[in-house]
Amino acid sequence: MKEGQKHIYYIAGENKKDLEASPFLEKLKKRGYEVLYMTDPIDEYAVQHMDEFEDHKLMNASKEDLKFGDKEEKREKKRREKAKENLKDFIDWYKKALGDKVEKIIISNRLTTSPMAIVTGTYGYTANMERLMKAQALNDPSRYSFMASKKTIEINPYHPVITTLNTKSQEDAEDSDTKELALMLYDSALIQAGFDIDDQAAFNNRMIKFLKQGLNIDENAQVAEEPEDEEEEEEAKEEGGEEGEDDEGEGKKEEL
Repeated sequence: MKEGQKHIYYIAGENKKDLEASPFLEKLKKRGYEVLYMTDPIDEYAVQHMDEFEDHKLMNASKEDLKFGDKEEKREKKRREKAKENLKDFIDWYKKALGDKVEKIIISNRLTTSPMAIVTGTYGYTANMERLMKAQALNDPSRYSFMASKKTIEINPYHPVITTLNTKSQEDAEDSDTKELALMLYDSALIQAGFDIDDQAAFNNRMIKFLKQGLNIDENAQVAEEPEDEEEEEEAKEEGGEEGEDDEGEGKKEEL
């Protein structure tokens, strides 16, 4: 491990490629700290029963309360407290918009380039563990539902997406587009963390709405009717002609 690294950090998931791109690791990478990538299904089960190794505490990088244990951490804490005060109204507004989907919204100490991350409580299941539990044969959701703790949102107070949402929420707290953007950001963070989206239909509708805006398409634009090609038109005419001839023949029979 790098000199000065106090803890053994790890993160579990399906494959190394996805884990390497995880926003949970941004600050760890910036510090140059080593992280264990656990991709075998048994890994996270096993490591839960290990608190430390050779006097180094094991720490899950995808859970809340991530600690670094270095001098820089104290300076960063002061900056986070200042950012929390500046974004107090925005945090309250965002929490109200999300309702009971999340337990709390806090200023992140792990993000550097991403606007948001969704983490779980220290003793709750991670997204990877939820996936493994749901995949078990004869699965009974009630057996693990009590371990699926409410999610915590961590925001990056310096990211332009967060600062712009803050500005727009102050200008008009009831603006529907701003709320929709905030919800879409939450859904994208769920996907990136490995969780299931709460309402897939609503997420799809929001995506289509903002795609239309980006492409300058009217929100109420209708889907065009499927055009018929020339062959289909000729066939339709022929069928109409044959029906007409059949009707005339039947009429003559009746006269006789």
